[in-house]
Amino acid sequence: MRPRYDAVVVGGGASGLAAATWLLRFRRAVLVVDSQDYRAASVERTHGYLGRDPLQPIEFLEAARRDLLRYPTAWWRTGRVVQAGGEPGQFELRLDDGTVLTSARVVLATGVADAFPDLEGFAEHYGASVFHCPACDGYDAENRDVVALGWDERLVGFATTLLNWARSVTIVTDG
Repeated sequence: MRPRYDAVVVGGGASGLAAATWLLRFRRAVLVVDSQDYRAASVERTHGYLGRDPLQPIEFLEAARRDLLRYPTAWWRTGRVVQAGGEPGQFELRLDDGTVLTSARVVLATGVADAFPDLEGFAEHYGASVFHCPACDGYDAENRDVVALGWDERLVGFATTLLNWARSVTIVTDG
């Protein structure tokens, strides 16, 4: 029995939507399963996308999803893949609502989950004045005083990177 989809892309962020779009350009039947739990959900703006710098991440994903769904063999749905098995050519994926999908291929584009400190007010500032990526946000720290907060050996390297932009960098650890 032939699988319903040529590929199921697990993850509806920028990488998952890009992978799905390219598969569609090769005339494949593709389903994107999107948890809608985006790393950049609270980020006000992101950078580095040619022709769209800066942009609001959620608006970007909505536009990319609209573009994707213009292809006649594209599908998108919300959900989480909780189990997957099989072999190339015949994969079976179970979603959190019990739905079972069959696919010839699976693309994992599940993204990254950040570990945040348990600090009062942190979540309210994340994406506006608290950032995690010097490549994405360092430019905006130009000539500003910056605090680098961390709890492992990579903190010093991270803080040193910020010196490319910031006037000063203060390192704060958990002891």
